[in-house]
Amino acid sequence: MNAPQTTRGPYLYAMATPQRLALIKLAVLTSPLIGMAMATPLIIFLNLHSRYLLLVFAAATAVLMLAWTVNILLLGLRPYFGKYPWLQFIIASGIMMVISIGVFALVQPELPESAKRLPMIRYVNVFVVNGIIYLLINLRLLIDSRTRLAEENARLRFSSLETQYKLLKEQINPHFLFNALGTAKSLIRRDPQLAENYIIRLSDFLRASLNEAPDTVTVKAELKLVRDYIELQQMRFRDSLEYECTVQASSQSRMIPFFSLLTLVENAVKHNAMTPEMPLKIQIHDDGVSIIVTNQLQAKPTGNRSPKSGLHNLSERCRVLGYGDLGIHSENGYYEVRMNLGPNAQKA
Repeated sequence: MNAPQTTRGPYLYAMATPQRLALIKLAVLTSPLIGMAMATPLIIFLNLHSRYLLLVFAAATAVLMLAWTVNILLLGLRPYFGKYPWLQFIIASGIMMVISIGVFALVQPELPESAKRLPMIRYVNVFVVNGIIYLLINLRLLIDSRTRLAEENARLRFSSLETQYKLLKEQINPHFLFNALGTAKSLIRRDPQLAENYIIRLSDFLRASLNEAPDTVTVKAELKLVRDYIELQQMRFRDSLEYECTVQASSQSRMIPFFSLLTLVENAVKHNAMTPEMPLKIQIHDDGVSIIVTNQLQAKPTGNRSPKSGLHNLSERCRVLGYGDLGIHSENGYYEVRMNLGPNAQKA
C-alpha cells in the first residue's frame, strides 16, 4: 500500500477526478451566494439604478466562477509551492487583477459615472474573493484528507484484525497440536510429573492464544507467553533448545504488538535445526528503545522453503500500529530482529 507523500500534503489529490468534481460543485453552489454578498454593498454604496442590479449580480457571479477556475487550475502547481501554499492566493489574485483591469477597460464606456469612481473597491474585491475561495478550497481539501485518513485507518484496522486472526490460526495449527499431544503422551509414560507440568503449560498457551487478541500487550505479558511456548518446546527438544531473556524491568511495562515476540521465537524454532551437540540458542534483550530477538542461523538441511508469511504479517502489523519497521539483520551466523518499544502501559 503506497503512502501519500507527506511533504506535499493533500493538495496532490485535489486534481484527481473526485476532488476536482467536488470543488467544481462547490464553486457552482457558492459563486451566486458570494456574488450576491459582494455585489449588494457595491450597488448600495455606488447608488446604482435598479436596472443594473441583475447585470452586476450576473457579472459578480461570472467573476466568481472565473476566480474559482483559476484557483482550481493553480492547484496543479501547489506541490511546487513547497512550504508556501499561500502563493496560490497571491498568483490567483494577480491573475484576477489583470483580468479585472482588462474587463473594466472594455466595459467602462457603458458604465454610469458612479461605477467609475473608487477603483480601489474592485481591487479590494479581488483579494477578498480570492481569499474566500482559497479558504473554501483548503477547507474542502482538509475534509477530504480527513475522510481519506479515516477510511485508510478503518481499512488498516480491518487488515490488522484479519492478520491477527491469521496469526492465531498459524500458531494453533494441527501440526503444532499433533506434536504437543504426542509429546504429552510420551511424557505421561516416562515422567507423569513432567507430563502434568507440560499439560499446564500447554493449557496456559492455548488459553492465551484462543482468547480475543488485543492490538497490544505489555512486554511482560508477551514474555510470559513466550516462556510458556519455550518450556513446551524444551520439554520436547530438551537440551537442544536454549533460551535466555534479559529484558530490563523498566521495559517490561512497555507496550508491543500482541504475539510479536512469540512469532519471532516460533520462527527461530521452526526454521532452524537443533541437536544436543549444536543447541539452538534464542536470546531476548532490550536497549531501552527496542526489544531484540537473536538466534543462531542453523538452517535445516531439508524441508520446504519458508514463505516468511509470519514475519511479513508481523512487519505489517507493526507499521499499522505505529511501531515502525522491523530491523532485520543476518550476519556472522546470527539472525537478529529489532522491534521498537511502545509507550508504558496506562495505570488502572
